[in-house]
Amino acid sequence: MSKKIYTLHQFKAQRTPSADGKEYLSYPYTDEINNVIELHPDEIWINCFEEMEVHCIFRNFIEGIRDWCVTHNRKIIIHMPSAWDKRLLDDPILDVRGTYGYHLIMYAHNIYQDPVTGAFTNDYKHIPQTDWTYLFTCYNRRMDNHRTELIKELHKANLFDEGIVTYKIDELPQPQFDDPYLTILKDLPLIDPLEPDYEIYKTEAMMPCAIAPSYRSALIDLVTESCYITKDEFFFTEKTNKPLMTLKPFLVMSNQGFHKQLKDVYGIEPYTEIFDYSFDDEPDYKLRAKGIVQNVIRLHDRFPTPESRKEVWLKLQDKLLANKEAHETYILSKEKMTPEAFKIFDRLGDCELYGDWEPSIGRYLYHAQTCGWIPLDTTEYFIKASAYCD
Repeated sequence: MSKKIYTLHQFKAQRTPSADGKEYLSYPYTDEINNVIELHPDEIWINCFEEMEVHCIFRNFIEGIRDWCVTHNRKIIIHMPSAWDKRLLDDPILDVRGTYGYHLIMYAHNIYQDPVTGAFTNDYKHIPQTDWTYLFTCYNRRMDNHRTELIKELHKANLFDEGIVTYKIDELPQPQFDDPYLTILKDLPLIDPLEPDYEIYKTEAMMPCAIAPSYRSALIDLVTESCYITKDEFFFTEKTNKPLMTLKPFLVMSNQGFHKQLKDVYGIEPYTEIFDYSFDDEPDYKLRAKGIVQNVIRLHDRFPTPESRKEVWLKLQDKLLANKEAHETYILSKEKMTPEAFKIFDRLGDCELYGDWEPSIGRYLYHAQTCGWIPLDTTEYFIKASAYCD
């Protein structure tokens, strides 16, 4: 018997503001709740591969459908980049599963089709590293405490002249960002020197996966990822994708153990030839920031000139290429990329999809078809079925 699966995606809720005085979005999910009650599905999936704040985005749906789930003995399966939020993990109607996260988005941006020849390549943006003027780059847009901490430590160590640091500081004061050093940073020109107007999301050419004009002018990249608070909220996004695909050594300001997880889960080998990763297991994010900056200070002493930076980059090239390959091939593994619940797609007719299935899993189905993991006409099958149901 075919299983009925109702799916949800975050795109509708993300268009709405937060509820007044609340830490969750105001989208009510009224239609979705009514659809579930009417459909009486066998399973409900929340597919939130691109965001970590599932509770914030889907709180109104979870509470609105709670009584129905309890009455009919249903659990909501949540697919998200990593299972970390105790509010979700401790909820008896939720089954939280960490999964492939941003990898499909990164894959789509990493693959380029030549408009003339039609040939595909994975040479990200096709711009070779030719300039080692600066020691480091450190690009930041959205304000957050871990970003402020890293930039503060770089400034206190008098390293701004050795790298490129960008940061968009909003109006102060803000209660969630109370570091007094922000008033110092706010008066500094924290912009891209090669394109002062460059700002993520400002234009189509400045989307998150884009490469800033000055990106290729430094030896290493200091990445400030999206999450940093708990050890479990591992979130691997386009920010870490960029140095991997462009063959740049990098350090990441993120959660405790981030670099260890890169190695253990994704096969990304650390650059121990030039970095000391002892900071990675430090629970206090402020001490992790200090540890990263200590690395930059040591590198400044070891590689003070563009010529010395180019020399060490050439010595690291084999490992840089191997890490790029490991990153690229991860997405080609059915075992690593297929959530347990998605194994139902191995055979047509085993399930019926309802709700927002195209935006939530359409990209995965297309990728799985292309890789030969599921029947080639799977997406077409569900599109026709959806049209028939409508």
